[in-house]
Amino acid sequence: MNSPVPDRRLLLVDDEVEFGEIIERIALKLGFSVCKTTQPSAFQRQYDTCNPTHIVLDMIMPEMDGIELLEWLAQRGCKAKIIVISGYNSQYGNTARTAAASNGLNVVATLSKPFSVSAVRSILSL
Repeated sequence: MNSPVPDRRLLLVDDEVEFGEIIERIALKLGFSVCKTTQPSAFQRQYDTCNPTHIVLDMIMPEMDGIELLEWLAQRGCKAKIIVISGYNSQYGNTARTAAASNGLNVVATLSKPFSVSAVRSILSL
């Protein structure tokens, strides 16, 4: 018999391992099940099996950028709450948020690195 799927499932992609680990620890303490990767291609492979209710998406990654992943999510009709993070210009996150919203995605927050644990906790509690 399969165990029930938790109500809150997080899919996280960030090429900076340390940031991903911090977000994972916070999410687990909040009762999320977590699927985590550092590669956008792995994120795409995990999307259907994870069936996320929440997504944390880094905007700048070597293999593919976050805008491309947002477009990919829009094509799939993603309904998850999306948190956009960036270690670069905070305006980049805001631009991504606007573009995502125009494609029907639900970007609930943008975070700039470094971020506080309390900020992540508050956003994941939305």
